[in-house]
Amino acid sequence: MIRTYLGMRRLALGGRRQPNGRKWLCSQHKGKRPPLEGVRVLELGQLIAGPWAGTVLAYFGADVVKVEPPNGDPIRGWRMLDETGTSYWWRGHARNKRSICVDLNTEQGREVVKKLAGESDV
Repeated sequence: MIRTYLGMRRLALGGRRQPNGRKWLCSQHKGKRPPLEGVRVLELGQLIAGPWAGTVLAYFGADVVKVEPPNGDPIRGWRMLDETGTSYWWRGHARNKRSICVDLNTEQGREVVKKLAGESDV
């Protein structure tokens, strides 16, 4: 796993081939549609496990909509923060996603999530 990752990084940084002469996997898919393109995912998780799963699905092209409470996902302020006061963990978990703030303690907030769930595939 580590070798493949390093090989893929080398390709991105300057081009390198596998010992058998083929290009690394990441370059074989250039110009092709991601496998999960067109799939909408509604992410309701917080902290690490749920958001990480959503991030992986987004890597493969899924349209991930993250639902956050009014005070934001707790991981936004977790551990080391950047100059804007946002956690580096949040930066990693939030990329390739869209976020919406919904208060699930209100009837209106629950209706919004029900509507989003009806429009989502996962």
